[in-house]
Amino acid sequence: PNPVPGRLLTPLVSWLLGLRGEGLLLVVLAVCLALPVLAARHALARGLGKAGAFLFAAALATTLVVRTSLHCGCYPDVVTYLALLGVWVWRARPGLAGLCWFLALLDHERALLLGPWVLAVLLDASRDGPGRRRLWAWLAPALAAVLWFALHAWLESRRPAEHSLASYLQPLLTDPLHNLRPYGLRPLVGWGSALQWVWLVPLVWGIGLVRGRRWRTLTVQVGLPVAGASVAMLAAYDWSRMAVLAFPCLLPALEAGLAAGGAWRQRLAWLLGAQALTPQVFTAWYIVEIMPSWLLPW
Repeated sequence: PNPVPGRLLTPLVSWLLGLRGEGLLLVVLAVCLALPVLAARHALARGLGKAGAFLFAAALATTLVVRTSLHCGCYPDVVTYLALLGVWVWRARPGLAGLCWFLALLDHERALLLGPWVLAVLLDASRDGPGRRRLWAWLAPALAAVLWFALHAWLESRRPAEHSLASYLQPLLTDPLHNLRPYGLRPLVGWGSALQWVWLVPLVWGIGLVRGRRWRTLTVQVGLPVAGASVAMLAAYDWSRMAVLAFPCLLPALEAGLAAGGAWRQRLAWLLGAQALTPQVFTAWYIVEIMPSWLLPW
């Protein structure tokens, strides 16, 4: 009996590779490397050059997008984030993007909270495409959600009674702020810890969207990821982990900024230097900790 049987993907991949027990950590470590490498490859494909690719990868690797799993190997969160990165990279190919979202859901059910973002970015990317692509922009996320829900429901039926979903949600139905109210400023610290200094990238980009009155872009690419992460923080008190769910708002901001030229890249390089030298905070429940070896992962 498993208290979280629906979080299937990483254990399944590890098992299929013959990595049993603590061997799963090798899978998580490999994805900690794969995510920034593939992010850099995406930046190169977008014509951002080698320096832009390095900065793009560093913006993810120096935050809890990678650091969570790098330092807490039992949390395969980086696998979820790699799948969500795939949604963004393949947003013009709805079938592949839908598959990536399905894999993210299999890794952790909180990816469901990014469903509105997934649907919106697929629709935006398919707006000027052929009718078949626009159809798949609706159909692929719907199929992913239905297939995941059927599998998840079957797996949840095998969950021990003391860990049932109803028992978990009951306090939240009585008080939606149950996981926030008793803990003072710790949830806000947890929110800031997700990206730390790198939060400035989507913040500055978002201000530019407001000035340009690009309300739909602001809502879809910033508002929906932030809203999904905020709901996740209501549902669970490991706030640093939950807040990282907003990281997709960083992706278009990085693409736009790195394409803008040298001055923006220089500022980002200084920002990432500050990020690399700032101790990494991690917050959950009554705990506010500085991650050990936050600068030297080995």
